Amino acid sequence: LPMENPSVTGSFQNAATRTTTDINATIERLRRQLRIYQDTAHSLVRALVLAGPAARKQVMQWIADALIVNFSATAIRPDRTKVSHAQTLLNLCVVLLKLCDPFLGDK
Repeated sequence: LPMENPSVTGSFQNAATRTTTDINATIERLRRQLRIYQDTAHSLVRALVLAGPAARKQVMQWIADALIVNFSATAIRPDRTKVSHAQTLLNLCVVLLKLCDPFLGDK
């Protein structure tokens, strides 16, 4: 979720009057929600990759295109009309890292 999203900003209203435990619980709730979104995105991409050679090729081409198009996203002043939001790129990185789990795991 973008930081400007009302569900995010609303979660921290009157933060100065709330307890640390309450703030930490709110943060953990938002993290759990984000983890669910990222796990769902990973499941979708993984299912497409495992669906067969044609689907895998298209998914990998889309990922490659996304990385190429967003090459300038790390610039000091990226052109926001030409690059994805930071949240989108972060979620893409999470999905890609989760795809690496089978061969990078602790096993």
